[in-house]
Amino acid sequence: MTFENMSPEREFLTEEVPRLLETLTPNATRYWGKMSPQHMVEHVAGLFVLSTKPNHEQPIFIPEDKFSKAVAWLWTDKAFRQNTKAPIMPDEPLPLRFADLAEAKEKFGISLNRFYEFFLPNIDLKVVHPAFGPLNGTEWQRFHYKHVQHHFRQFGLLPQLPQEQP
Repeated sequence: MTFENMSPEREFLTEEVPRLLETLTPNATRYWGKMSPQHMVEHVAGLFVLSTKPNHEQPIFIPEDKFSKAVAWLWTDKAFRQNTKAPIMPDEPLPLRFADLAEAKEKFGISLNRFYEFFLPNIDLKVVHPAFGPLNGTEWQRFHYKHVQHHFRQFGLLPQLPQEQP
């Protein structure tokens, strides 16, 4: 399976995510966490933007000798747990950047498209993730796949996992 081909991750991100995102409303039920639907969309879009900034000075919150273990976790069937907090995220949601959820969804679509435009000719380029270390395009795609699924379950766009049931 290569990045260029329609892997399950790429199919989910490019085919399913836009359809599911259309169903997200500003008053969607939040099953955990503090983010609003718009905060979530802006947060996820922000990670797509970060993944296309190879020269960005990004702090890394895990030791270098743990990179391979962190990347290996991306390829497991394990999901992010509810209320998983990224080390760079504050306790409260960041201020909203866009006027409304519709604009945030539009910006998300742009950041998703730019991700593939950026990595298709540069699949082996490494860009730093603050909790996983330097990731290539395929690894970033796998991260985005798991990350988006996590947040889509947070708002009921995907079914809750058994451990997430109330």
